[in-house]
Amino acid sequence: MVSSNLKLSDMHRHLLKHPLGILLRGSTSEVWRKLNLLFKLCNPSPIISVGDYTSLFLHEQGVPVNLYIVNGKVMRKKVKTFKNFHFHISNPPGTISAASWSAIRAALKSGRGCILKVDGEEDLLTLPAILLSPVGGCVIYGQPKEGKVYVPIFPRTKAYVARIVASLKRVK
Repeated sequence: MVSSNLKLSDMHRHLLKHPLGILLRGSTSEVWRKLNLLFKLCNPSPIISVGDYTSLFLHEQGVPVNLYIVNGKVMRKKVKTFKNFHFHISNPPGTISAASWSAIRAALKSGRGCILKVDGEEDLLTLPAILLSPVGGCVIYGQPKEGKVYVPIFPRTKAYVARIVASLKRVK
């Protein structure tokens, strides 16, 4: 979809501090109850998880995640998460690497339980995950110190994210 690396500007950083979907706040059990209700109401497919803490949380709850996007860190501190990875890419902080698009696309085609390990930062890969997911899916990620964000994939969600991605700076 994108053949060059994309760099985040300060303006985009400010924009992306706001949740792209439904912010679920509360205790772990309250967040799980809310997420479980959304799963029952929306029956999303595929389900994509971005971030180690969120991915471990969903895995422990038995959620049939199609794609986990992790980097082995939570709040920049190393953590032990998944051991076996299906795809492995490099994605420098503040960027969306060109390789991330093809890795996410391939991982989504490969089926359930796929793990994409990122050397660098995985947060921004929420954007290509939303764009590459079909309508009817969802992306779930953590909003630091606030909760989990459930992003249902609708045409308008994809259009909004496409505008953000189109405005990012292309770099080598």
